[in-house]
Amino acid sequence: MKHGQKITCFWKIFIGLNLLHCVMTSPDARRLLKDLFDDDYSSIVMPKQRHSDVMNVTVRFIPRGITEFNEVAGQISIAMGVDIRWNDEYLLWSPPKYGNLTHLLIPEEQIWTPKLSIANPSDRVPIFPEDQFSVRLFFTGRAMLLKGGIVRCT
Repeated sequence: MKHGQKITCFWKIFIGLNLLHCVMTSPDARRLLKDLFDDDYSSIVMPKQRHSDVMNVTVRFIPRGITEFNEVAGQISIAMGVDIRWNDEYLLWSPPKYGNLTHLLIPEEQIWTPKLSIANPSDRVPIFPEDQFSVRLFFTGRAMLLKGGIVRCT
């Protein structure tokens, strides 16, 4: 077997095992989603047990490059990513109870997410408003949202 064939074979086995794992844990994932997102969870309520507590959100901007610059109009467009992380105190679970699932991918609209926007004196522009991304949610309640696109500002 040649080197390239070994690598291809490895990836087929690796992907196959991952798919098998997903199939085996699928009932556990469905049960976990049902338990986490019961009638009490709301994506519009800040996920803190005590609302007087501070919600710590980590935001990291990842610029990729300037796609447009108009000095006369005072406009700039930047291709960038945003890495947003926070803790959701309502979305915790014990992995052994759910087939050892340690994380889930949740559609952004189903979970509370911090709303980010670029603000300047003349207008307020939401960051990537038209795109929906998935939130990676860990059993500890840690949530991670990675978004990307073009940001235009004046």
